[in-house]
Amino acid sequence: MQVSAPYEVQTVATGISGGYSIDFLPDGRILLVERAGRLRIIDRSGQISGPLAGLPAIYGGGPQGLCGAIADHNFATNRTVYLAYATRDANAPTPAPRLGGFLTIARARLSTDSTKVEDVHV
Repeated sequence: MQVSAPYEVQTVATGISGGYSIDFLPDGRILLVERAGRLRIIDRSGQISGPLAGLPAIYGGGPQGLCGAIADHNFATNRTVYLAYATRDANAPTPAPRLGGFLTIARARLSTDSTKVEDVHV
């Protein structure tokens, strides 16, 4: 059965470079992942923060880079985020092949001023 529903497109923010994924924080802000290895926050007015500091080393060769960031279910109390990103294979030849990295998952805490991630654990 085919169903159609009306919808409206709204632009929340502009100026995103290499945007790859988003996740919503409990207060309405948005975690924005840019594949080149930048994590930013879009506030409720659509302003995009500068890149957050404290990210681990991310391998951004070819189609790899920072793949995702999601907020913990208890983010409102623990400020925990989970990151998915590519890391370089230390045994890969130089120059690295197109897919010369490993998918890595880390847990971190967003600082109280939302300018960096802290306590990163792979």
